[in-house]
Amino acid sequence: MRARLKTLGAEVSYLGRDRAKALIKLAQTGLDCLSIPEVFHLSHDLAKGYSLTIFSRLRPAQQTLTQARERLATAQTSPPGRGQTPLAQAMGENHAVEVKRWQAVRSAYRTHLPNLSLILHPWNLLAALRQTATEGERRLRAEVIALETLIATHGFPAKDDTLTKVRKQLAGVSALIDFWWQRVERD
Repeated sequence: MRARLKTLGAEVSYLGRDRAKALIKLAQTGLDCLSIPEVFHLSHDLAKGYSLTIFSRLRPAQQTLTQARERLATAQTSPPGRGQTPLAQAMGENHAVEVKRWQAVRSAYRTHLPNLSLILHPWNLLAALRQTATEGERRLRAEVIALETLIATHGFPAKDDTLTKVRKQLAGVSALIDFWWQRVERD
């Protein structure tokens, strides 16, 4: 009966999508099982924390590039001898480099977010091997460190509360892997 209550507690804890404090406390203390946060909330916290920051750098760079291209077009149609064309070309090239830089940052950031959910698959999809929660947590931590490096490299403001919240959830989220394997073995 106690084993059934533990399984039920894990299911209640997992299904407590609103992360209700009473259900979590019951699962952890009364039934002695993990409280498992959702992957969606983990990814959402990261996306909410830095997506706007990246976009706020990319959008002005794109607008400046558009303006530089318009100035170049104007300079090319103006009478020769004014010397504006080489300057406008140089400015356009500089702005194009800046836009490419922020597009690359956005692309790298967008690559890390789906990796979080792929890591939590019961199978290590890259190695095609069965995965444990410990391995999943280790890989999740590596992915979060890679995100932190990306953030620090490009001078984004540190949002320690977001990263701390995400780090605290890694063990619980990776427990989903073992929970899945337990259900497979039981069924």
